[in-house]
Amino acid sequence: MKPQEQGYLLLCCTLGQKDAEPLRLSELRALRRKMHETEPPKRDRELRPEDLLKLGYPEQTAQRIVSLLQRQALLQAYLSELSCKGITPVTCVSSAYPARLKKLGDEAPAVLFAKGDVSLLQKRAIALVGSRDLRPDNAVFAATVGAQAAQAGFALVSGNASGADRAAQEAALIAGGTVISFVADRLEKCRAEKNIVYLSEDGTNVAFSTFRALRRNAFIHALAETTYVAQCAYGHGGTWAGARQNLDHGYSPVFVFQDDTEGPKRLCELGAVAVDTPEIK
Repeated sequence: MKPQEQGYLLLCCTLGQKDAEPLRLSELRALRRKMHETEPPKRDRELRPEDLLKLGYPEQTAQRIVSLLQRQALLQAYLSELSCKGITPVTCVSSAYPARLKKLGDEAPAVLFAKGDVSLLQKRAIALVGSRDLRPDNAVFAATVGAQAAQAGFALVSGNASGADRAAQEAALIAGGTVISFVADRLEKCRAEKNIVYLSEDGTNVAFSTFRALRRNAFIHALAETTYVAQCAYGHGGTWAGARQNLDHGYSPVFVFQDDTEGPKRLCELGAVAVDTPEIK
């Protein structure tokens, strides 16, 4: 692992420490800009709090940054532990990092933790999102998206939740395809499988939270060339929030299964395209 990648891990990850306060990607980028604009400390010594004070950081923030960088021994132990669990950290300066996620700017994940075949992150991808409590016709649509993505050579991107996500992922794998699955629960719980890579932003043993689920929705939409919505409630829920965010920011074109309910109709008013059946080529 290159020194720059190790720096991202030190500064942007908890490394399993519950009391750690890692930097957000926006904070890290601000630090890099400040470092480039001023004379850096000599290469033969580590960064010190006084160096950061000269850059305009308050004393508490300067000490926080230095403390994060002083965790080299913890980092090596953490990387060894990840290796034993079959998990690979992929920083945003790694060649394995998906280029399409960089369109998220400061909201892009600084580090992804991957369990499975990391090379799948370089494949062209189609996303499928939707509700957990899936109606029969909507379930057929989700599975059709998964199967067609596989047949057309795309990876299927989803969120590993029950309902639409699982229907599409299972159909893609049955059709001989590949799956990229962003999880909002403990990555360690995911069982390594052929042709699927599980991804987590916040480490390997972080419990489910609504915040994490909403964050990963943006990653799913951004990684895909096209996003399909199998079922969506109007005005609430993660599927609605993720689709609205995509339509507001233009991460990927949104196609929604037209099931004559309010959610798809409103998404179409915002720029989504209604479809009866997917046509992935």
